[in-house]
Amino acid sequence: MSHLIVGLIGMIFSVWMIIGCFFALPNELYATLTHCLIIIAIGLFTIFYCLFGNFGTRLYIQLPHRSTNAILFFGITHLTLPILFPVLYSPLFIILLLSSYSFCVDAYSCIFTEHYMLCRHIGRHARNPREPRVIHHVAVRRIYNRTGKVLPEGFVFDDEWRR
Repeated sequence: MSHLIVGLIGMIFSVWMIIGCFFALPNELYATLTHCLIIIAIGLFTIFYCLFGNFGTRLYIQLPHRSTNAILFFGITHLTLPILFPVLYSPLFIILLLSSYSFCVDAYSCIFTEHYMLCRHIGRHARNPREPRVIHHVAVRRIYNRTGKVLPEGFVFDDEWRR
């Protein structure tokens, strides 16, 4: 789960680096530096997306469904930028803002979740599409150690499930 968190935080950083470069583009004094930073940010975004993507495995993590105030907080925070800077109503800026919002919500969910399900990806051409996908119910040890809660029955800690 830690590689997902690092990937999401890195993608948030890369998106905001690109947004900052769009702020600096009209200034001709720093045009070359801004273009170099955009190229670096796109490269960093690609690297962090590969960390987030889990391309080498057929497993994925399913977080529990719950609504939190964080979704509302991140939504309001991201909506204030176009209100404060109406010059930035370009489609690219809106796409970057929406992607930053979704990465923030996902990162918040990954950082503060108590448990998740480790599932196996079944392709669309599977013999039995109703086959159970959940491999393990996994509890995050750092959350349970901090809160002192007891591990629920049927759950495995995240650092023990590979054994």
